[in-house]
Parts: sequence; structure tokens; C-alpha cells
Amino acid sequence: MQPEGGRAGVFDGEHRFAIEPTAGGSRLIQEGRFTGVLVPLLTKGLRKRTLPAFEQMNEAVKERAE
Repeated sequence: MQPEGGRAGVFDGEHRFAIEPTAGGSRLIQEGRFTGVLVPLLTKGLRKRTLPAFEQMNEAVKERAE
């Protein structure tokens, strides 16, 4: 995913969600993949801000599902 007017290969992100059945209910799988020349420069910020946001989203989905 790129911002409007962005260039491929600079900073690209792909996000995937899947819900799989389990013996006790279901399991949410969330995967994020970032590629491009800016990723090494942005890794710290991605871990500091983006990862916690993904974790919060997972918790919100869990609460609603239960």
C-alpha cells in the first residue's frame, strides 16, 4: 500500500488478516510486511508505534468476538 502519488519500492506495506477455526473457537492471524529502501530507517518507529497499534487492534477484535 502506498500513499497517493507514492513510488513503489520506497516504502511499501502489505497487511493480511485471516481467521482460522480451532477446536475451541477461532484464531485471528494478522501479518504485516514492509518493504522498500526506507524500511531500515523506519524500523524503530514501526516497532514503537505500529506494533502496539496492531496489538491493540487484536485485543479489540478479541473483546468483540467473545
